[in-house]
Amino acid sequence: MPFLTVCMPTYKRLGYLKTAMEGLLPQAEALGVRVLVNDNCSGDGTAEYLASLASRYSCLSFRVNQQTVSIDNNMFLSMQTAEGEFVYPLGDDDFLPEGALAAIVGELASQPDLLVLSAKLGDANLIPKSDLLPQTLKGSTCDDPLTAFRALWDKMPFGSFVMRREYVNSEKFGKYAGTCHAYTGVVWEKLSDKVASGKRVSIHCMQSSTVILRGGEKSWKDYKARIYLLDIPAWLSLLPPLYAEAVEDIKAVYLSSHGSLLSLLAFRRSGQLTRDNCGEYLAHFSADVQQRALILSYLPPFLATVLRFLVKTFSRISIFSNGYGKS
Repeated sequence: MPFLTVCMPTYKRLGYLKTAMEGLLPQAEALGVRVLVNDNCSGDGTAEYLASLASRYSCLSFRVNQQTVSIDNNMFLSMQTAEGEFVYPLGDDDFLPEGALAAIVGELASQPDLLVLSAKLGDANLIPKSDLLPQTLKGSTCDDPLTAFRALWDKMPFGSFVMRREYVNSEKFGKYAGTCHAYTGVVWEKLSDKVASGKRVSIHCMQSSTVILRGGEKSWKDYKARIYLLDIPAWLSLLPPLYAEAVEDIKAVYLSSHGSLLSLLAFRRSGQLTRDNCGEYLAHFSADVQQRALILSYLPPFLATVLRFLVKTFSRISIFSNGYGKS
């Protein structure tokens, strides 16, 4: 039985998948790490490509969904047949450089409940641009999920981590289904449960960078307004009581930022914020923000673009003017 299983959902990104597999499979084969891929009805030759790889790499298994499912469900399907002690959910457009998987396996020898990888955000060509994990957290270990949550909550949905396989729980996944962050909600749930049962928790952040997360165009960006305005606030609201105080603080800042005029204009500019959905999407925001969003939803997208440019320009002028006046 493998010590670690890498689980990868995929959907209509064959070119990206090929790059990811070229980096991952030779490392996994050499280390005895299992790789499970769940294809979400890509229909672009992904299944045939995976079949050809499976004939060359014994570590690889794959399945193809009979019908397209949600992001959360496809992630869960890729994880539910994982074997071994640990599961690593990995995007099909992300890349593990040579030696990265061995470094991850080495870190898992200490048996942490959660291993947060030191990921780098790259451009569309996987050229690293910035670190996702703050320098202060690299190489750190924490036994308090609440402290870790405050520091990592916005990194895990967009970063990379390894969790214990026992955390793959259909009931917990169901609770967070539809938030696009179900697998991260499960992690915080299980850590909370472990604290409640009086057991020790170990959360470790890697020092060395081990994965490059591809930037550029993403399929989820077509639903960016829903994810940022509805799904993430809903995800935060569903977390267990252990995190309640932190969630309240985080949501106050988050809702203020994403309910701002500039933020709403950006979503209107893309055409994703409409009269039909603004009531649903802004359900977690104040009545004032909801009213603002409704008004903006009547703007043609091109006018929202112009208005956003003017607001940003005026803000810059105001900042410079204030600075000059104080000097």
